[in-house]
Amino acid sequence: MTICDAAGKPIENRPLWDGTGADCLIVICSRLSAVDKRIDAEIKAFRNVCPGGKVIPYVIDGIPNAKLPQEECFPPMLRANETEEAFAVSGKGTGAAPCAAASDSDVV
Repeated sequence: MTICDAAGKPIENRPLWDGTGADCLIVICSRLSAVDKRIDAEIKAFRNVCPGGKVIPYVIDGIPNAKLPQEECFPPMLRANETEEAFAVSGKGTGAAPCAAASDSDVV
């Protein structure tokens, strides 16, 4: 199945937006989004277009920086650096929960 934009053009190999004027990117994190290459590409595109922007992970399923790959909810661009700490917002419970940061310091 090919995913297309409103004009009918395939969007598989390009960002869904240009990032103009964005201060942050909210990433819905789940076990499915952790393995979706398009999600990872969106995060990479955001960091390229908005280098000072913040990435806000919103966890709905899975575990950030999980020891078991099948439990991981972060896409590769958000996975732990182990030298930093950040917060991810959880849709499963009481709100913000501490977790190891992603590969860059722009995760809140």
